[in-house]
Amino acid sequence: MAFKLHPKRDPGREIARVVQVLLGRTARKLSRLDTPVTERIHCARTACKRARAALKLAASPQKKLFRRENLWLRDTARALARARDADAHLTSIDALLKRTRGPLNRRAVAVAREALATRIQIAGANSPALEHQLTQATARLQKSGERLAAWRPEFDCAAMGRNFGRGYVRARAAGIAARREKTAEAFHQWRKATKTCAHQSRLLRAAATPMLKKLRANLDQLGKQLGDEHDLTILREQVEKLSRLPRRDPLEEKGMRTALGVIDARREALRTSALALGRRTFARRKRRVMSELKKGWRRAQDGSARKAGEGEGG
Repeated sequence: MAFKLHPKRDPGREIARVVQVLLGRTARKLSRLDTPVTERIHCARTACKRARAALKLAASPQKKLFRRENLWLRDTARALARARDADAHLTSIDALLKRTRGPLNRRAVAVAREALATRIQIAGANSPALEHQLTQATARLQKSGERLAAWRPEFDCAAMGRNFGRGYVRARAAGIAARREKTAEAFHQWRKATKTCAHQSRLLRAAATPMLKKLRANLDQLGKQLGDEHDLTILREQVEKLSRLPRRDPLEEKGMRTALGVIDARREALRTSALALGRRTFARRKRRVMSELKKGWRRAQDGSARKAGEGEGG
């Protein structure tokens, strides 16, 4: 089944099932050596983030288990962060190249890209070290899935809804902080809170009211924009480090300056767009969103009950 909770089933056991299935499928994907390394890294990190978001819906009544699995999955994803960032650097600068106007500027940014590629460690498809990291990640995901197989959390839909509400408030507050502070760290925290809320919204998409559908779409779009902004932020850090290195030729030096200018312009545009979208996404108060979620979940439960009754009658 997809990354989605069934409204008619026990919410605690549904969360445990969804996370267990997610981790099991991801572990199998990581073992496929014919899949590019970058895809497997992305798959592993995304699965950890989705699993953590799901567990946060059950955090309150299961604090000890939640803390253990949350930290376990966080560390699993972090172990692959360096390789992911290295690949993201080149992906980001390639996207910038397409936006750079003028042949001289494009050539300068291309030179900066070449310098970047030679100085960062990009894990190749046959990298033994990276394959070892992926093997470790696979084992950790399997271990977490085994522990969750015996997990039988007991709580109701109201508790799950309250946890979603808390996540919504955190993302909303993080957006206000980003608007006020305008720092890389503030946008980083907003990105994490928004993506967690987006994953949870996807889990709860059985509550498919028009307002919640729009919220989910906005969260996905906002998470994408903030993710692109974050990639440019870490790319800028790397390019700035390179710009300080001695003994570069003039063209490479110009490339660094040009790349930094293009990065800053694109990042500013993304921040402006994200702040505008954030205002629309989090325009409603928690109480209004919670009321809509409750209404949508009840409708989904009633619909599941009617379908079951029709099936038995046929």
